[in-house]
Amino acid sequence: MKNKAILICLEKFGVGGVETSVVNQSLAFREKGYDVVILAQEGIYTKKVQDKGITFINCEFDLGNEIDKEKTSKIIEIIQKYNIGQVHIHQYPCLLSALPACLITNTPYVAFVHSRLTDIYDWYKNCFSLYKRLLKVFFDNAYKIVTLNYSSIDLNAKYFNIDKEKYRVLKNSIYLDEYAANTEVTDVKNFIIISRIAEEKLISIQNGINFFIEYANSCENFDGKLAIYGDGSEETINKVKKYIAEHNTNNYNISLAGSTNEVAKEMEKYDAVIGMGRCIIEALATKRLSIITSPNELKFLIDNSNIYSAIEANFASNDLKAQSIKDMVAQLKKLNSKKIKKITDENYKVVSKELNMIKNVYCIENSNTNVNYSKEVLEILDIQLEDIINKKDAIIEEKYHIIEDQEKKITELTNELNSIYNSKRFQRANKIADMFNKFKK
Repeated sequence: MKNKAILICLEKFGVGGVETSVVNQSLAFREKGYDVVILAQEGIYTKKVQDKGITFINCEFDLGNEIDKEKTSKIIEIIQKYNIGQVHIHQYPCLLSALPACLITNTPYVAFVHSRLTDIYDWYKNCFSLYKRLLKVFFDNAYKIVTLNYSSIDLNAKYFNIDKEKYRVLKNSIYLDEYAANTEVTDVKNFIIISRIAEEKLISIQNGINFFIEYANSCENFDGKLAIYGDGSEETINKVKKYIAEHNTNNYNISLAGSTNEVAKEMEKYDAVIGMGRCIIEALATKRLSIITSPNELKFLIDNSNIYSAIEANFASNDLKAQSIKDMVAQLKKLNSKKIKKITDENYKVVSKELNMIKNVYCIENSNTNVNYSKEVLEILDIQLEDIINKKDAIIEEKYHIIEDQEKKITELTNELNSIYNSKRFQRANKIADMFNKFKK
């Protein structure tokens, strides 16, 4: 029996760790034999997944303080149309419509936790009172809660009082086939930063710029470059431009290159990648030198002495011990082509073994899994969904009547044709036509 399809819901499909994770997960699900439907606001990855045979449906998940009944109805129709057997919900704005759709249709869903901080729950609950109930219902009724590390389990389970048996840890991983590099790094001249240009990322971007300038200053007749890839608001982009103008006094080649949905191809043009989270995994997979940073400081160049601690910290934690920029510059300057190859090859082997998405992706394996959410769940939400349920029933009834009308018309047409065929007038006309055909011969 063919697997039922997987519906993935997230807020936007632009640049970001969650978005690239969903791209990689989708490709892995396809390899496992699932049809995949992605529901999100269009972004730079839309065409990429469509070209891979994945269905993309544009949807804007707006924040608010009430259930979005219109979008809930739309998602119910999608679940029915595409034979959805499970829904994966990645971001909390989706709860206002995707969660009720799952509850009404009794479709099992997987809840993803991408942040290690509980502050985000407090923010939603303080800004939108409905989320005081919504988040609890979301995690309580999930088939499985997927996190990237064990500390997230401890925080989430304690915050919502949930049994830890319900959780599953998956390492942040990639679909390796998308990151095969055709070139090797032989020198260290050209650097790339890949990051959302957002307020919370500014310090890490500035640290990357500082490192590049320090490295360039230490080299004679330096002719390398730094490209910063990512999108953001005009305000934050202008802040980065201003920082470059104030600190790049020697006019090194530093540019803002915009966003890209071809991360691997862009990385391959550079020798070293500066970043955190998923972009570092992608750098390791394309055999680039990889310098991990965090929201507050630059950390270190990844090699076999620290790669496992970096994996454990999801390539982003402030807990990782940091090298000074001066020490890192000195370390890079000692590298020759042979040492670079040794580092990048060893890093790739670890990524291939530990962070292969095919091994680390999660879905409900039994696509015919049934759930039966109680009416009390909807009552806990304190929402009026009768019109959504009635609309769903009305759609089914309307389709039934359309089929019924079509069958009736077919029956009437068949009877009419039989009546004509059996009439004496038709039989006489048929005999005349036979005589005419014989005469022609």
